[in-house]
Amino acid sequence: MAITATVRRRVTEDGVSVSIPSYGFPHSIIDHTKVKKGQQIELTGEVTRIEHYSVFRTREAVAAEKGMLVSNIRPGGFVVLNADDQHVMAMAERTVERIVTFGQAAGVDYRATDIHAAFPERLMLTIEWTGGRLTLQTRYVAEHFWLPVTAAVAAALELGVPAQTVAEQVAGCEPFHNRLSVAAKPDGPQFIIDTTKAPWHSVLLASKALADAKSPAQAPDSRSYVRFSRLRFKVPESIRRGAPDR
Repeated sequence: MAITATVRRRVTEDGVSVSIPSYGFPHSIIDHTKVKKGQQIELTGEVTRIEHYSVFRTREAVAAEKGMLVSNIRPGGFVVLNADDQHVMAMAERTVERIVTFGQAAGVDYRATDIHAAFPERLMLTIEWTGGRLTLQTRYVAEHFWLPVTAAVAAALELGVPAQTVAEQVAGCEPFHNRLSVAAKPDGPQFIIDTTKAPWHSVLLASKALADAKSPAQAPDSRSYVRFSRLRFKVPESIRRGAPDR
């Protein structure tokens, strides 16, 4: 079987992510020809990787896929791993290059402490490492964003970016649109919008962010509202069989 795919981006030195017509998710393939973004290529045979949790089904399988990035660290490089996640730390066995750890537990290279967010108070945290201690003010509205912030900070500091520059860049980084981003009307309501993808674990995280938020104090009768819309859950095939159409 042969199909035409379009190169989306290069993932590793010998692997690219491609878009295949009629398929909803990108795929990763091994490539040694140095194709470029936007180039169309012909694929024959079996696609070797599919980058989506719904395909891998388990955390272990997802970790095995993402571990390919660790396997392709160049000589002299380093990899930043979340020490709070056993599946992530298992990836350390896939490289002989330097491992940099981060997390909330003691003993990591970069430790996140004093994590707090309660909208309208944006996420604040402190990162401690051998070389110092850095308190960060971010634009994020939820505590769970400590993880990507800490990972990015660890990488930047390891690359030699001055701590003050790191703090300034973090403070000015806005959340991605529709991923717990804020839209506000002048002298009016504020909306926390989270409408990009909705796996069950992220629904729980967004719900916690709303639970932690402080009610507006402008008026005694002020209220906070939560709206869920277009929720869709995948029903197992065993349940769907024999069920009447709805």
